[in-house]
Amino acid sequence: QQYPPQQQQQQPPQQYQQQPEQLPVQPPAQEALNPAVRPRGNVQRRQYASEEVAAVTDGAAMPLMPAPQQQAGANPQMLQPGPGPRRPELHKGQSSRSIDPSQIPRPPALPELHAEANGGVVVTEVLTSRELIGRVPPPSSSAYTVHDDGNASPRFVRLTMNSLMNTHDHFQDPKMPMAAVLQPLAPLGPDEQPPPIVDFGVSGPPRCSRCRAYVNPFWAFIDGGRKSVCNLCGAASEVPADYFCNLGIDGMRRDVAERPELCRGVCEFAAPASFQARPPRPPPLLFVVEATSFALRSGLLANACAIIGALAAELPDYTEVGVLTFDSALQYHALSTDLGAGMAPKLLVCADVEDPCVPLPLRRLVRPLGETREALQELLAALPSLLSHGVGTESALGAALVAAHELLAPTGGRVVCLAALLPTRGVLKLKDRSRAGAAGSDGSNREKELVAPAPEWEQFGRKLLNAQVAVHTCHFAGGPAHAYADVASVSHLARVTGGATYLYPECHPESRPDLWAVRLHSELRALLLRESGWEGVLRMRCSKGLRTSGYTSGAHMAGDVDLELPGVDAESTITATFEHEGTLESNSIAYVQAALLYTTSAGERRLRVINAALTTTTHISNVFRYADLESILNVMLRAAMTEVTQSRMHQIREGVVDKCVDMLAVYRKMCASSSASGQLILPESLKLLPLFGLSLTKNTALRAGADVRIDERAARVAQNCRLSVSAALRCIYPTLYALPLDGGELPSLPPPTVALSSEKLEHGGVYVLDAGVQMILWLGNKVEPHVVEGLSGAPVLKGLDCAQLELRSPESSHAAQMAHTIIRSLGAQRGGHYPRVEISSADDGRDVRFLAMLSEDRSQAAMSYVEFLCHIHRQIQSKLH
Repeated sequence: QQYPPQQQQQQPPQQYQQQPEQLPVQPPAQEALNPAVRPRGNVQRRQYASEEVAAVTDGAAMPLMPAPQQQAGANPQMLQPGPGPRRPELHKGQSSRSIDPSQIPRPPALPELHAEANGGVVVTEVLTSRELIGRVPPPSSSAYTVHDDGNASPRFVRLTMNSLMNTHDHFQDPKMPMAAVLQPLAPLGPDEQPPPIVDFGVSGPPRCSRCRAYVNPFWAFIDGGRKSVCNLCGAASEVPADYFCNLGIDGMRRDVAERPELCRGVCEFAAPASFQARPPRPPPLLFVVEATSFALRSGLLANACAIIGALAAELPDYTEVGVLTFDSALQYHALSTDLGAGMAPKLLVCADVEDPCVPLPLRRLVRPLGETREALQELLAALPSLLSHGVGTESALGAALVAAHELLAPTGGRVVCLAALLPTRGVLKLKDRSRAGAAGSDGSNREKELVAPAPEWEQFGRKLLNAQVAVHTCHFAGGPAHAYADVASVSHLARVTGGATYLYPECHPESRPDLWAVRLHSELRALLLRESGWEGVLRMRCSKGLRTSGYTSGAHMAGDVDLELPGVDAESTITATFEHEGTLESNSIAYVQAALLYTTSAGERRLRVINAALTTTTHISNVFRYADLESILNVMLRAAMTEVTQSRMHQIREGVVDKCVDMLAVYRKMCASSSASGQLILPESLKLLPLFGLSLTKNTALRAGADVRIDERAARVAQNCRLSVSAALRCIYPTLYALPLDGGELPSLPPPTVALSSEKLEHGGVYVLDAGVQMILWLGNKVEPHVVEGLSGAPVLKGLDCAQLELRSPESSHAAQMAHTIIRSLGAQRGGHYPRVEISSADDGRDVRFLAMLSEDRSQAAMSYVEFLCHIHRQIQSKLH
């Protein structure tokens, strides 16, 4: 199902005259379901007027209003700063000291809800990429189609600011990060064409003689077509003789429509031999699987072998695959291609884990599936029983990864690591750092030390980076029944090499394997089958007057340098930040160009060039008008994740709040100074910044609380570092849906969303919470028993461990069918991939995990949304005075 973007109403703010009489405060809202999330003390609920929000400090009313919206079709370069919004007037019967929390800014209803106005048909917005220059792109989760006519689609690159201040003195005035959020291999939308592939032969694509930018639709041609003018640096270069074409009367080349590099914002070039450090080849794939006694008892080894075998049947024949298992020693498995010998695999054991060696060359241990598919299946079927005798209880994970590096160093490749225990044997062994101090004390130095990798693992990560080996880590740890596994050190390898990190805290000997095995299969399948590349090198270029100041992927890299990406796939997202170093022409266009050199999974060397344009302005109001909140949140999330090893958690949370205050204070001072000082005014584009900023401070990777284990926090940090714009938004502010229980027809679209507040939950309701990396089905304590049994298989959940329950099949009941329909529609937005659904209940102790994601509620260490708006207003007032 595809959903159109939310249509924002273009309405001017209403004007009211405040009434002199004081009316009584409204009664408090309905009691929350869980006392743990209710505000402590007397927190007054005050009534807001239509399209306004009020926050009260020291008895003074502070109405909050959205900024005036831009008229349709206005030119951003020609817009003049208008007068600030006028003070709102309260409706009759409404007090200045009353607030209705239902009227404060919240995310709009999902776009599919507007299908009712179109006869139940969801309309996909169709755009051309050039019309988005200087404009805010559609919401990342909405249904839209972009036809590339010379500017990159927002699926590939989104800019935090689509209009820039043109002078150095005022460039930093908005206090916004100037950055580009890149998703170079992003999946396409409906009816969108893939980037064209152009081959210029041994000479390669035309480039600027000064800044070395690649040919793109924004180049100009002069002197009858004999010279090209670079849009980035303005230098004129000679056009090669074999690329010459006459100009038309409009000054454009006559072959523009026939040259994809001149009419498409995203174009891919076949890389010449000069762009290749070694001959390209399909990347070898090595599975490193733990085979300790824990792995056998928990079903990790058996399920991993079954899943690898199922995935091998879907991989192309040219894929080279190998398997390496480990406990307290290393086990190499050599696959035979001799059919007459019965395809018996050879087992070679390396007991020396202090200095592990590779007994056979790469071509004997990693073989193409076209030659050894049957032998691999036989090996995987026999491994659980083959390794069930004499297994060790300790893990030599470090030695296994060192051996994998030595094996793949000559060619580069991919490593998928499945591990559970703390590596305590051999090289790169780790100690239990959690016992050295208070592991979960918020504000302690131990806190940031525990989420930082061990120094020797940092050094090993640099070796993998230099060898172009990408590591994907699957951690079967982080749950209440697990010991400390130092996920921070192991997942660091994935962060620096462009790999993905997955966490399965449900895997332990006392749990059912089907609780996590289905999700493992789904996530590994998505990882191995989506568009991928390796040996990547990313370079950003920008217009004269700007320069690249750094990159952030798994880690931050400062400077205008090339970013190495051993692994890159359709979900990989990188941010590039820019600085001002000169004057940009007023009312002109600025440009950024990203060039990714990589090798495809089929072994072809490619160069993908992404071109984007933005406007410049002298009015700071235009900067706020065309700011992209989703991109800003992605940059803020990544910046917070890179600081976890340098600052304490409470300092990072305070930093997030300070950034929100700085941006809103500048807007209040520069764009709404004529308004009364008691008003909190938010720009239309950033009206949800306080809500999302508060939610970011309550994210699992940052929030305080002893219920967040160190391994879980480290895994969330690694996962957040590679999230796309849409996935980051789900992670910051999860989406809550109310499950219809009226027994009606199955919906073709997800139901309406519910605000993330316990006051919106009904005791007899069932809700689906989509948090990106996890999905929770929550049941109130007064749900009908037949509904509870139809969803979970048990009529009463009180006293049961809901972690051992699983959503029943659609055939079980109408409620289960309804839940599966909604979950499938949510999975369709992610390419058919979604995490396992966890069941939670108001009668279960694990309910606190669900309630912690209700970011609008007050928690023990954080404010509620209404209180946070008051806090934001006080901070802005202190800056202004």
